[in-house]
Amino acid sequence: MARLILISFILTFSIGSRGQQGVDTLMNNTQISLLTCDPGSEIYSLFGHSAVRVKNEEKNFDVVFNYGTFDFQTPNFTLKFMRGKLPYRLAVASYGSFLKEYHYFKRGVREQVLQINNSQKEDIIRFLENNAKPENAEYKYDFFYDNCSSRIRDVFEKTLHYPPQYSGENKLTFRNLLHRYLEAWPWLCTGIDIIIGSKADKIADASAQMFIPDKLHDNLASAQLNGHNLLGDTYDVLIFERTEASFLITPRLINFLLLLVIAFLYYKRKFNWLDVMFKLWLAFAITAMLLIVFLWFFTDHQATKINYNLLWLSPFYLGFLTKNNKVKWVISIFLIVIFILCYLNEFVGLIPQKMPVANFIWSLALLEYQRRKSGSSEITAV
Repeated sequence: MARLILISFILTFSIGSRGQQGVDTLMNNTQISLLTCDPGSEIYSLFGHSAVRVKNEEKNFDVVFNYGTFDFQTPNFTLKFMRGKLPYRLAVASYGSFLKEYHYFKRGVREQVLQINNSQKEDIIRFLENNAKPENAEYKYDFFYDNCSSRIRDVFEKTLHYPPQYSGENKLTFRNLLHRYLEAWPWLCTGIDIIIGSKADKIADASAQMFIPDKLHDNLASAQLNGHNLLGDTYDVLIFERTEASFLITPRLINFLLLLVIAFLYYKRKFNWLDVMFKLWLAFAITAMLLIVFLWFFTDHQATKINYNLLWLSPFYLGFLTKNNKVKWVISIFLIVIFILCYLNEFVGLIPQKMPVANFIWSLALLEYQRRKSGSSEITAV
């Protein structure tokens, strides 16, 4: 914050008409730009990052406003992070130190200069500096609606006096956008599809899409402000090849292989192994169910609310902990029907959420085995 001297120049020059001339001169030499950082290889960096650069070479002033920071020393850090209560904050750093970090992690950085007038530059700087004050810097992070990228969109929309006219892709959902960055991470993609709810399947308009840094970059690049482009050309500040993970063993492949294994074990009447597989699936299903309930009802994460995965990863799985075979048989029937309906939902769309049930069809075979076992005395461990 000690380096935030630009606003003091504005306040000084704003006194009287000569002061306004000084502000205009200062703003003429001031450049505000959007920095877009490529995705990294860590989970928290898979979707990229955005920041705002304010530069005035004449005054030797070059800083970056970064809405994506938090304090690891925050009391109860892990619990607050899990519950969506960890405060994020706007931090200010020198441009050089900002680039040094991205150079270290070999993540590309692109820059787009805002093509705005002096009054708009001044308003943006005032807004950012006010946000950076200790009493204003913290905010409650929300992945879809209030993150490091959408905050910058809000800064521009609030300070430019009239909203830019966006153009871009239509009929994209939040989940569609996430999947673009998770194609090379199929296991992570499946896990995220389990824990995020139906809000992820709402259509995101051009403004809402900008929770993704690349969409902030693209949509602002095509934005029109009073008949002119909002952003200028893109400059590659750091260039690195984007590294992507490669998984040969995908959830779909494991699903197919497990179906073959279950069929083989049933054919060979190796029911003890089928019992072990069902117990493992039961442990997973109950754990996933508890996680969904926790994220839905006991956290502030908006992305995990109203999660229909709770239908096929149902609390009714707890019924298998009883020794009553009649109860197990009824629950098996119920869960089989629900699973099939959730699978068919991909084609009929009655439930407003896409669910990754296609990766778990093998569990349907285990439920059918459990139904047969609970309703028959012929299936015994061998």
